[in-house]
Amino acid sequence: MAKKNNKPSWESLTWWNPRQQYKRKHKGQTLYLKGDESGERNRTNHDAALEEFIARRKEIDGASQTAASKAYIHAAKRREQYASVNPDPTSAAQMLREAAELRRKAEDPEAPYPDQWDRDPIAGGSEASKWVWMDRLNRAETTKQANSDVAFHVAQFLARKHAQADNGQRSYDRADALRIFLEKFVEWYGAGRAIEEIDAATLEAYHTHLMGLDYSAKYKKELFQALKQFIRNRAELGLMGLPGNIESKDLIFRVEIAAVQPMPMGSLRKLLASSSDRTKLYFLLMINCGMYGTDIASLKRSEVDLKKGTIKRQRSKTAHHTNAPTITYPLWDETLELLRAEMNKRGELALTNSKGDCLIKKWRDQESGKMKKTDNIHSAVSRTYRKLGNKQPKLPPKTIRKTGASWMAEHYDLSMATDYLADVPSGIAAKHYIKPSRTKFAQAIEAMGKEVLR
Repeated sequence: MAKKNNKPSWESLTWWNPRQQYKRKHKGQTLYLKGDESGERNRTNHDAALEEFIARRKEIDGASQTAASKAYIHAAKRREQYASVNPDPTSAAQMLREAAELRRKAEDPEAPYPDQWDRDPIAGGSEASKWVWMDRLNRAETTKQANSDVAFHVAQFLARKHAQADNGQRSYDRADALRIFLEKFVEWYGAGRAIEEIDAATLEAYHTHLMGLDYSAKYKKELFQALKQFIRNRAELGLMGLPGNIESKDLIFRVEIAAVQPMPMGSLRKLLASSSDRTKLYFLLMINCGMYGTDIASLKRSEVDLKKGTIKRQRSKTAHHTNAPTITYPLWDETLELLRAEMNKRGELALTNSKGDCLIKKWRDQESGKMKKTDNIHSAVSRTYRKLGNKQPKLPPKTIRKTGASWMAEHYDLSMATDYLADVPSGIAAKHYIKPSRTKFAQAIEAMGKEVLR
């Protein structure tokens, strides 16, 4: 057998040693050839493989010609479709002439595969009016391959995000938000259009579309960021090109930072006075320990010390960070008394519902792909709000955490508020140098309790 790098003069094919076969590329396809199936590199096997290659090449060329004909027919139908509803007679007539020319090319066996100029009525130079462009963007078009549909790729992208949520690597809320955001893009772009058609012009057009919607700047930004995240993911996998303007400063939404709106202490006292013991405990944990509903639901028995009257924990949202702070919160007498009465006697969680389940449960419905949620804390809080009727505060319960942080910053200092919020420290000073006094922090919590429960 000849050496791999010493190619004989009679070989026009390439010998592929790992498979013990000859191979040859044709129109982007690598063809592995059986030859005489001897698995030997000799003249007899080569000639048999060459005959096989010639036969398969004819099949591919025939298929390519068929695909080219179909592409011309498809492009002609698109022009005829636009012409049938185009209010501009001159533009409609031009489209029909182009459609007739494309159908003629479809019958020509020598016609090459159409380029973008032939496939695209807009790129083709028609005097199409603005409505044609918008109609094209919103129309669900048939693509050459089902797995090139943007809807298919969005479903793949979301399946991975949902898998990450199932594995605890991201929140169900974020995964479901991406679903909602990308569904809006698919509805605008067209579910059946090819992902390869998403380019710089598409990004600019979608940005223009979002600017015209009656959404907040923050929501528009989230919609656009979700699309860019999807595009980057598909480009990283080599499934599409990365648009050149994806980092353009022209495609932004300016979001003004809203001023912090803490719940007034008077409104908080009304909530506490109108609540059942169980709901009152939720409100007290929110202000005493700066908790959200998720923090309350995930509170563990091991984090509660009833003897010392403290809760020592990391914030649920930031617990996966290596430098997330562990904060010890002194509990007010009323908070401790209610927690002792309501706390679980067994199991990992400190507080559960009447069935012994987690107070907040989130999961993904396998059929619809949508997030499902049961929230006992929200239900309890809503009952108190309804009880207050028109007197209920306009600000939601999550602003109670802002109330505590604002009070700490106003009556003590910013480092106390930062500790209270238990956020991951940012900046060199916060990370390495500024360490608030534990004693001072406990005194600040106690002083705030006197203000809340007076």
